[in-house]
Amino acid sequence: MNVNSQHAKTQNLGYPEPPAPDKQNLVRVAKGGGITLFGKIVTNIGRFVFAFLMARLLGAEQYGMYQLSLNAVTLLAGITVLGFDGALLRFIAIYVNRDDRERTWGTIQLGIGLPLILGSLTSIALFAFSYQVAVSVFDDIRMAPLLQISSVIVPFSILGSTLIGAVRGFKNMEYPVIAKFILQPIVKVVLIGIAAFFGLQVIHAVVIFGIGELLTAVTLIYYLNKLFPLKMSILSGRVDFKAVWKFTIPDWLAGLMDTFRGNIQTLLIGSLGSIAGVGIFTVANQLNILGHDFYSSINIAAKPYIAELHDKNEKSQLESIYQTSAKWSVLVNMPVFLAMVLFPTQILSIFGESFENGALALVIMACVNLVDVGTGMGGAILNMTGYTRLKLLNNIVSVVVSIALNVLLIPRFGVVGAAISALAVMSTVNALRIFQVYYLLKLIPYNRTFLKPIIAGLVTGILSYSLSRIYPIDAFILHLIVHVSVLFAVFAVMILLLKLDDDDRLMLNQITQKSQSLFQRFRKNKIR
Repeated sequence: MNVNSQHAKTQNLGYPEPPAPDKQNLVRVAKGGGITLFGKIVTNIGRFVFAFLMARLLGAEQYGMYQLSLNAVTLLAGITVLGFDGALLRFIAIYVNRDDRERTWGTIQLGIGLPLILGSLTSIALFAFSYQVAVSVFDDIRMAPLLQISSVIVPFSILGSTLIGAVRGFKNMEYPVIAKFILQPIVKVVLIGIAAFFGLQVIHAVVIFGIGELLTAVTLIYYLNKLFPLKMSILSGRVDFKAVWKFTIPDWLAGLMDTFRGNIQTLLIGSLGSIAGVGIFTVANQLNILGHDFYSSINIAAKPYIAELHDKNEKSQLESIYQTSAKWSVLVNMPVFLAMVLFPTQILSIFGESFENGALALVIMACVNLVDVGTGMGGAILNMTGYTRLKLLNNIVSVVVSIALNVLLIPRFGVVGAAISALAVMSTVNALRIFQVYYLLKLIPYNRTFLKPIIAGLVTGILSYSLSRIYPIDAFILHLIVHVSVLFAVFAVMILLLKLDDDDRLMLNQITQKSQSLFQRFRKNKIR
């Protein structure tokens, strides 16, 4: 697209002039966020279809067993990746900006090779002790073969994670989207649909998950080679071990704590509560991911730029990204949050009657998500600016609080107790991040325009609740669709009435443009 056509499109959205130089990084983040958002929309459609089929065909207990198997993969991959997924992203972004090919190559070798070796050894150990783990941890021998299959998947998951970090370090958001968010979910849904015709079993679903992880890893190897030829001499690479390890060790331990916290909660529900509760909690949690996608997309796209801007001491541009992303994350998430809070039972009924008991948990998890997106990308800023020890401290706090509250609340309240624990943890950790970013970098995530999505959400919530009292939702799914559609429409009207500022129009222009561009390529089968 040439400059004139770009300018014309910008004017059509009300942005009078091309972005100023100090807005260029915001433009790039928005473009990357638009690409990632498109991929997340595709993968969430696939995830929803996948979860729907699994819930309907397997039921809450079998779906819980499937989720426990995946958690084993996630936990072991998180342990053995050693934080190199984040290190690859940060250091490649810095070295590419400095045009240092030797250190770029050395970082790639170290960041991919070492985790893969450790992951393979861990995989062998899980396979060997799968029956002991199934009996001692889950008190269910049926988990043993599922854990054996999961052990084979672990190296593929590690390879995919490190490759994604490396590719994003080159500021390329498109290739990971294609490999992870488009190809993988499509293949998984197709395979699960085929398996359903022959009598779907939980073991088939775990195998299909592994095929998806393998496909992602192979595709990303191809893409990384396009960005940076991998035929260079192994000895030509250089690694600044001190800088890398200083970043990686705390980041790894912090990521380990985060992975442990997320997975231990599921494990505690399964051991202190019920396996059926795992299935219910997982569905409630995944539904809220829909509203989290924009936030995570912008975070992903911003990380290499945060590392680069901090390296160049451009704090004003960092703050612009920080504040605009926080406002837009709440703006995009707010209608999803309202739908979950106002219509939780009706939404869960889509998955079957056995999931309706999770309505209160769904409401609480919606609050968890709103707290997370509403406090900005403080975690990403701390990480990409090198304050990984603070990230580790925050995650230790989150693990301690999470375990204590889960052990206390799950036996008494089940999945609701788990949701309350998640809300307490998220509120505590994000408050710490806001304070730390301000203390260290003098950056805050809010300005006066942040009030716009809050005001729009309050008005929309009141009107939608009033409408639901006048015209209650019954078992007919079309009524739910109508109510949710009205809610989204009212919120959009409120945002327009409050008016978009220049940065809002800039974000909207870039996100829409890149999402549409990738969609057109995808529709025309030009994605390679």
